[in-house]
Amino acid sequence: MQLPPSLAFDEPVARAFFAALRERHGGPVQCEPRHPSWFGRAPTVLLREARIARVAADPSRVPAAAIPGGWRGFTSAYSCLFLRRLGPTLRADARRSETWCVFDNTAAGAALGDARALRALLAEPGRSARGQGGV
Repeated sequence: MQLPPSLAFDEPVARAFFAALRERHGGPVQCEPRHPSWFGRAPTVLLREARIARVAADPSRVPAAAIPGGWRGFTSAYSCLFLRRLGPTLRADARRSETWCVFDNTAAGAALGDARALRALLAEPGRSARGQGGV
């Protein structure tokens, strides 16, 4: 669920909403808050209690929004499209200095597969894998 940028964190309202949501839905839920008040300790604790992940937004309206938070009980692999888009950035950075790419989506074991997939994409014919450090 994406929240409007104007929606400030209000703990009693958020707690009641998340409780109602969890009564109706037991599956995965991700939240993209965009107001700066959602990136403190209280919202993070509430999201964890409700088993709701806070997404890493790109682009992020608030610097902290670029970092995932909340509940960490499920993590998924990156799409092939995302990894293909990441490749040129890593190549450009690698031309300037040693470059590392670290996958931390390990809850479901996705990190290793993502790293291997990215390495294979970077090694495709016609693409330079030179200087890819930790990829």
